[in-house]
Amino acid sequence: MKRNIFLLFIQELTSLPLWVKQVILVYLKKDLASYLSEDLITMDEDKVFHIYRPTISKLGMDELDKKDCEYSDEIYNFLYDCANNLSILEMSIEKKYSMEDISKLFMFAYNKKYIKTDVPIQVLAIAMFIAGECMTGEYFQKIGKLSQEQTDIILEQQNEQKKHGEHTKFAELMVKNGFVEQKDIMSLITLKEEAQRKAVLDFLYAYKK
Repeated sequence: MKRNIFLLFIQELTSLPLWVKQVILVYLKKDLASYLSEDLITMDEDKVFHIYRPTISKLGMDELDKKDCEYSDEIYNFLYDCANNLSILEMSIEKKYSMEDISKLFMFAYNKKYIKTDVPIQVLAIAMFIAGECMTGEYFQKIGKLSQEQTDIILEQQNEQKKHGEHTKFAELMVKNGFVEQKDIMSLITLKEEAQRKAVLDFLYAYKK
């Protein structure tokens, strides 16, 4: 496997003088705070999907070895990277995938039990949301920010509106009822939109030669 571009990038950043790193941190914090909620900014490292390292299961290893199901190269490349302990972000950069692409591969492998299923709920929830396998309300339910009782209240309100020919989106009612903040919703939407972009760091190869 070729050198890990992201690690090269991090090494370049951490080798900068302390006073430069402090300035970078200030600008990054301002940038993140402009569109991400505090929950997403301060989330523990082991709960961040992009940092997560999926562990290939025995079933996944068997399929990788035999290729009985004749999946696409993308699936087998993903399983190979899992077997080599790469993080989601490293896979994305190495293969030039968007985070949306890698989320769909992750969920395919997860649903097929090709990776171990003891995934932190925050990791699984964001993967499902980015991959399009759950809606905004479901995401907040999964991470424990929206209770079943609150969900029932919103559904009841939607049913009442339906009787009068009206409809308000689930996410809007979450905010209207004070169950989540508007920034929580916008952060999630922005994260999904940004997940369609690819992170290209190939310039580091030329720099390192």
